[in-house]
Amino acid sequence: MSKLILRALLGLFGLIALVTGGVGAFMGTEGIAMMADIATQLDLSSQAGATIDNEFRYFGGTWVGVGVMLLYATWKWPESAVLIRFAALAIFIGGLGRLTPWVMGGMVPDSLLAPIVLEVIVMPALVFWDSRMRAKQAT
Repeated sequence: MSKLILRALLGLFGLIALVTGGVGAFMGTEGIAMMADIATQLDLSSQAGATIDNEFRYFGGTWVGVGVMLLYATWKWPESAVLIRFAALAIFIGGLGRLTPWVMGGMVPDSLLAPIVLEVIVMPALVFWDSRMRAKQAT
């Protein structure tokens, strides 16, 4: 039962990454702003705005890739330990990146606190849980 819950959570996080990454990749900063129900003042016709939007789309595509990795790892769990760890590491590093403004005295919007907790606390816990499940299975 515990392995089923673990795999379900990995799959859920994979779907979240797939959807939010897809919105970021194909709808850009405006798509994410709509999804978060916030107004963006980024001028996409300016060099700076277009660059930021383009970088954002790239990272959205990368996030889609992480989502695909997690979904694949959910499906092929027995042979996906390394894949799960690398996906979790990428997510953890991304969460640390989100925390950086807060540590430097800047602002982190309240709407991003839950994702940060998932990225910095829950993902490492899932890796630990995954390791324990694999160790139990090996004995």
